[in-house]
Amino acid sequence: MDFDGTIVIGGGVAVVQLGFRTEDLAHPPRGFGILVPSREGTPPLGMIAASNVFPNHTPEGHTLATAMMGGARAPAILDQTDEAITEQYTPGHAKRLAAIDERLRSLSGLALKGNSYRGVSVGAAVEDALTNA
Repeated sequence: MDFDGTIVIGGGVAVVQLGFRTEDLAHPPRGFGILVPSREGTPPLGMIAASNVFPNHTPEGHTLATAMMGGARAPAILDQTDEAITEQYTPGHAKRLAAIDERLRSLSGLALKGNSYRGVSVGAAVEDALTNA
């Protein structure tokens, strides 16, 4: 077959590794992973349950998931910083947190924790929770 000069252009993909203690997951992933249909309108293209596919690459009792975003569906994601890809807070979030923290100082023993405050990942939420443990 003669080459007719046609080329295939693919889009770059951002890959985010997500690690969890399996016991912290309400529903640990089963199987290979998922593909996200474009009609969902969300950035992820899919996720591989990497610890299921490559069990020897993950410590015992832990789950590793690999999320993929971008591609031809959303090539602009590659122009974003790692922080912009993984943390989805609205502009002014840090300023709002500072105001909340200031008000909390007068309420002894009260602390606000969770992924909506100082980190969207499970690890960030746990780390934040441990600051008052």
